[in-house]
Amino acid sequence: MKIRFYFVWSHTGKDIYGHEPRLWRASELLDASPEIVRLYNKYLLSALCTDFPSHHPELADDAIDDIAHIERGEIEVAEWGGEGFCHSLTRDTVTFEHAVFGECPEWPIWSCPLSHYKVALLGWRRFIDMPRAIGSELIIELPN
Repeated sequence: MKIRFYFVWSHTGKDIYGHEPRLWRASELLDASPEIVRLYNKYLLSALCTDFPSHHPELADDAIDDIAHIERGEIEVAEWGGEGFCHSLTRDTVTFEHAVFGECPEWPIWSCPLSHYKVALLGWRRFIDMPRAIGSELIIELPN
């Protein structure tokens, strides 16, 4: 599976308030079944955008440091609370709980391998440093 980070226009022409279009960061999971794509987009990729915003790259850096501490065995668990999700990182998995609604039918608890989370977060961190341009794109491969 791969993740594609890229830019899209917010809208075409001026909006009803007279605002010009802006470039927004976007991401999508590639090369997976529709259900896997839906879940990764809903949780992991949404969490990257909402919980590690581009105007606060230090938040992603802090989470990357936490992953390194887990991988070295210095800590067992790292908890990360963001605008969209609460992240619970362990040596094997990252569990996501919606930050506003908690566990509910629309937002059940979901998890992915720590290796996927780490690669996605490192990719996101690289992407937010890239030039803000419609042609800027980064594709990363998730480990098996």
